[in-house]
Amino acid sequence: MGHVIGEDILKKNVRRSTGTKLKGDRGELNFLNSFSRYLGHDDYLIHNPNFGEHNPDFLYISPSQGFYIIEIKNVSLSIFKYVNTAGVFTTKQGDLKKYLGQAKVHHDELSRFIESTLSQNIYQNIGYCLVFMSATLNEFNNRFNSTLSKWDDTERRNFFKHVFFIDQLNSQEIISKIYQGKQYPQKTMNVNLQKLENIIELVTPYDPDTVLQVDERVKNKMQIINVIENLAVESKKQISKKINEALQPKINLLYNAVTSVELYFRLND
Repeated sequence: MGHVIGEDILKKNVRRSTGTKLKGDRGELNFLNSFSRYLGHDDYLIHNPNFGEHNPDFLYISPSQGFYIIEIKNVSLSIFKYVNTAGVFTTKQGDLKKYLGQAKVHHDELSRFIESTLSQNIYQNIGYCLVFMSATLNEFNNRFNSTLSKWDDTERRNFFKHVFFIDQLNSQEIISKIYQGKQYPQKTMNVNLQKLENIIELVTPYDPDTVLQVDERVKNKMQIINVIENLAVESKKQISKKINEALQPKINLLYNAVTSVELYFRLND
């Protein structure tokens, strides 16, 4: 098994989420549990990678094949009445869900991020796909049979190389199928291992709880520093006061002595 990053954060999300968010998080966790079984020793699966304006659900990295954006949808097909070859789903209310377009936006953002980071264009080694976690391939075909019958072979092939279903996660073949989601599936990737590790480190998500803990520790440390500084100021005042108290009698004696001498000379002048 390869490397999985972000699983603990996702599990916490599942425990804390409610409603639609909970359903989405559960779908992502189910995908992670299924897909991670097929990872190669050097492969990475990163949940919620951080590299663009909006984070995709997953980034799958194969050092030999490339980078793959994976978007998860845990919704029922019954809410849709139509789908087109570009992966735009139309709901019964007429709303458009541009699921594949969303994945393509992440794809392009990742390409720009990697190019700016590595100074290397690997656009041809970046793929993207959509996985439905609440439907099988047969259920999809049955639901949209009349629409799919109007597509030619090229349209069907281009669509299904980017769209997968829960039953397809039951086989190791899902890896090779996802490889088809890039522009040139047979093209291998040539990226220095150190550079690849740098990319992984940069896109790894942070745990908000950890950040809050660090912030709290920093806050506590600053409070301690403030207390120490205040004590130092107060101590300085106290020391100064004690010095003044100790010296004041001697100052008074000296003042009186000087005054007496001045008075003596005036009287005898």
